[in-house]
Amino acid sequence: MEQLLSSMNLMRLPLDLQNRINEYYQVMWERHGTLDGQPLVFTNELSKNLAVEVELFVRMDMINRVPVFQQCSKKVVQDLVMNLELQVYLPGDYIVVKGEVGMDMYFVQNGECEVTKPPATRLGNDEVLKKLFQGDYFGEIALLMNCKRTANVRAITFAELCVLSRSVFEQITDKYAEDREKIETFITEMYDPKVLEAIMKQQSLDNPEKTFHARLTKQMAEIFDFMEDSAIRMERLEWMIESMLGRGASSTSNLHANASQASMRKESYSGRHRGTIESNDEMRKAIQDVSSVLEHQERIHNKDTSS
Repeated sequence: MEQLLSSMNLMRLPLDLQNRINEYYQVMWERHGTLDGQPLVFTNELSKNLAVEVELFVRMDMINRVPVFQQCSKKVVQDLVMNLELQVYLPGDYIVVKGEVGMDMYFVQNGECEVTKPPATRLGNDEVLKKLFQGDYFGEIALLMNCKRTANVRAITFAELCVLSRSVFEQITDKYAEDREKIETFITEMYDPKVLEAIMKQQSLDNPEKTFHARLTKQMAEIFDFMEDSAIRMERLEWMIESMLGRGASSTSNLHANASQASMRKESYSGRHRGTIESNDEMRKAIQDVSSVLEHQERIHNKDTSS
């Protein structure tokens, strides 16, 4: 602590800021016996199972109070808990500010916070909308989409919050589709459909390039599906051709040559159809060639039958 005081004096920090820093270290020492802000750092030395047990024990009360965790399987809960980040706030610290784009969900592990609405004028005071206690959470919609915070949240007492970032959430839930669907359903059902629609509309306005890219990707996927289906149909036509070949030596060689050309066009298309849209014209041409072969084979068959 003497080194800390010496460092703050050398930096000529304001007395009020020094007092807040000193208060932070005092509380961390009283609660966790640590000064580095990492109360569970020793779990890095434990086995994976022991580390999970420690984390779950420390945060069990919080987990049991959060309905969204109750919807998930045990494995998902463990993975999420092990990837939560602990953040500490002193009384009066703002955790989120109205208007900023949210990327994290917060869980109150210890302490007390309040949700406030900024005053209409600079001289006014924040309006307290709600108080948050251990086990409460906020910012869950930020896990699913970009949207601006609708209110301020600040700490009333010394508060410890666990933070779940969107990147961590997506990384974990990508492996558990059913649990992800449950979480998404739980979160979206908390909001009015009109509110969600407005959020998504605003998101598309704020990120037109991403919205266009998503729409373009969907359209391209539909085109590729159609082209792949066309390739399957062409393979069936080729099979029909092969089954009909062999009725005449001279005509057979010509048919094989035409079928081979059509097959080469098809193989050339298969190797490139995902790289360029122009190959769709080549597909149509190959199908036309196959149709011509079929018509030619049918004329020969009819001629042989009549003779």
